[in-house]
Amino acid sequence: MKQWQSVAVFLYFLLVGAVLLIAPWTRLWEVSVFADLNGLAGGIYRSMLFRLFIALLGAVTLIESQEVYRKYIGRRGIPGRRQ
Repeated sequence: MKQWQSVAVFLYFLLVGAVLLIAPWTRLWEVSVFADLNGLAGGIYRSMLFRLFIALLGAVTLIESQEVYRKYIGRRGIPGRRQ
């Protein structure tokens, strides 16, 4: 993977992971279009279990961004460092 591609993937995973980790616990989650749904879909969206699942997905994405950084960006181009 080229350097600019790995930086783009790292930044994407970092941004998406942060949003998914934080968004379920903000006011924006409660005032979205999906919060007004009735029936099963609305109940699932408003449940604490669904919020935890979305936050867990964000945490996994942040861990993956760390792996992309470590594998493709972190050790490249630093003089004197063994690879």
